[in-house]
Amino acid sequence: MKAKIDPNTGQPSIEFGTVEDFKTIAHLWDKLFPPKTRFLKSKPSYLFEFYSDDKIKWLKSSDNEIKAPCEVIHDYRKNPISNWGTCVYKGDYAFPNKLSRVKELMVAKFSKAGKLSKGSGICPRVSNVSVQDNMLAIDIERASYYDQVATNLSLDFKHNEEIAESLGAKTIREWDIKQSKTKKGSIPSFTKSRLANTIGVAMAIVATNKRGQKVILIRKRTSDVAVFENTLTLPFSFVLNFEPHNMEPGQTDSILNLIKPDFRHEQAQELGLEPHEIDFANVKPILFCRELCRGGKPQFILEIEIKTLFVELASRIVEAPTLKPEYTSKLLGRSIENAKKLKQELSHDLLAYLVAKS
Repeated sequence: MKAKIDPNTGQPSIEFGTVEDFKTIAHLWDKLFPPKTRFLKSKPSYLFEFYSDDKIKWLKSSDNEIKAPCEVIHDYRKNPISNWGTCVYKGDYAFPNKLSRVKELMVAKFSKAGKLSKGSGICPRVSNVSVQDNMLAIDIERASYYDQVATNLSLDFKHNEEIAESLGAKTIREWDIKQSKTKKGSIPSFTKSRLANTIGVAMAIVATNKRGQKVILIRKRTSDVAVFENTLTLPFSFVLNFEPHNMEPGQTDSILNLIKPDFRHEQAQELGLEPHEIDFANVKPILFCRELCRGGKPQFILEIEIKTLFVELASRIVEAPTLKPEYTSKLLGRSIENAKKLKQELSHDLLAYLVAKS
């Protein structure tokens, strides 16, 4: 195996496929991208201390290089059917009483740091997942964004002695692994994890530049967001919100119907575009995965190709009144291959998309 920093891209260039090889690229990654937050640690070497089991289905490129710290649950690219799958509503999420003080503390700290600009909404939590006959099925519960703040978004915050003693662990990441009785190196299953595990959605937008080339839109996050501060990311990502007014426990719906209503709202808020400009009917699911930085938090990676020219789209997005506090005015248009060569730090959803398209 050869491991080195590519002088042209500034990123690790390695041919590997074993656990030991992953450790090597993890240390290289650490040198390139030092940690930036005390709530979450995204360094691969740190994550590997917790999730090193060979049975984890790491997201890999076509040449089997381990590239993204995500576990693939369902790969829509292998499914010729356009069905997104189904979801079953199971009722309310029972937030652990043991974490009540942690929740109060983390919400206060996030609020003081300016990371709760949207407040707290109702979010679907994944409590179980299965894939049969290449079809995804998930069980969902009614949780809140503050539940996520107290768990998935502050996994690596080191609590004081009093809280650590009551939890039997210094961090929530350690606590969840311990309380679920998960063997070392594995990810707690959705059924055993007590984290909020609310659904995230990230979408790649493919447009055409003036030369007629297909490019993906890339934005830069500000330092005021809850996770992946100051990283390059996909242009459209959000924590899924929903309000099951008419749903009874045991009721089944499609995953498409779960995502679509909030998609419309977030589209207008994050992109400043009208619904007809990005038709949800043209959105394609790429992956359903678990993001290891946030303790196995579920994430849908989507893609849409639109007719609007990149230059026009970029100017409208940058001028959107809702740009702050999540994104800077930086907006790039890059081919898949050129996006891989970017020297800035990439968010895990952008990294996952680039690996999936490799």
